[in-house]
Amino acid sequence: MKTYVGNILNLRVALLAFICTAGLSGYADSKFAGPFAKFKQSRDRAALSRELSASENVANLKDEVPFLIALISGSDNDPELQQAARLKFVQIEILTFTRNNKELDSLFQEATGFLGKHLGEASSNPKSQWRVDIVLFGAFTGAIPTEGMVKLYSAMLDSEDSIERERALMALTRVRPLSKRVKEILLTPVNEPAELRPRLEKMILALDEKEVLATFLAYCDSGDLDTQRTASHVLSLSGSWAEPAVNALLRAKNVDDRDKDVRLNLDRAIENVKRAKQHP
Repeated sequence: MKTYVGNILNLRVALLAFICTAGLSGYADSKFAGPFAKFKQSRDRAALSRELSASENVANLKDEVPFLIALISGSDNDPELQQAARLKFVQIEILTFTRNNKELDSLFQEATGFLGKHLGEASSNPKSQWRVDIVLFGAFTGAIPTEGMVKLYSAMLDSEDSIERERALMALTRVRPLSKRVKEILLTPVNEPAELRPRLEKMILALDEKEVLATFLAYCDSGDLDTQRTASHVLSLSGSWAEPAVNALLRAKNVDDRDKDVRLNLDRAIENVKRAKQHP
């Protein structure tokens, strides 16, 4: 019993020391603070991953996103700790993507500060991890990118790396107003079946643009059944992003006459839109 109590006290002391020395005194409510405090001592990545996963069940992103931003910003002298925090930050970006939540976007907005400090490295070094972090930030959050970030994304469209080009296009598709170049890419007809899904997954982010919505709906109403199924499946996985297209398709007269797989995808899309509104 004494050993157990002693361990608890040691953990609390370590957590307090971690919060104070890292300049994180304003983030005592974070459920991630404890696991990162332990990691700072143990450097056990597997244990950190397990504890963060367990903490997510009770975590409040209003506490965790600002904590991670503060930890990343204040850990330049501890690259291993910073990298672990960056990885968790990216995971949260991806996990919250389909929520399309303005409140979350405002939380992520603070990250432009620490990302901006590394923009020079990201622009000059194609292999920089900060380059990856910055473009993923643009692709998966609705935070408003800085002018420098937008320039980086635009340059990435000419990258020899196809994955980087796709990420950059995704990031630029979220920038308003859409640039002429991005709009041309989105509206150019797809000739290869393998290119259809990646294109639709970008278009879903810009359905507030009339031309993009009209083009997406044309794929949904294509004379080719496989194209209809692919477009409706993308809608079914897109959360609240799908709402403009779902509303338009529900108004269509032939909604009940569609292929059963297409109709099933539309039903799923409708439920996901409703769920996103109920639990933003």
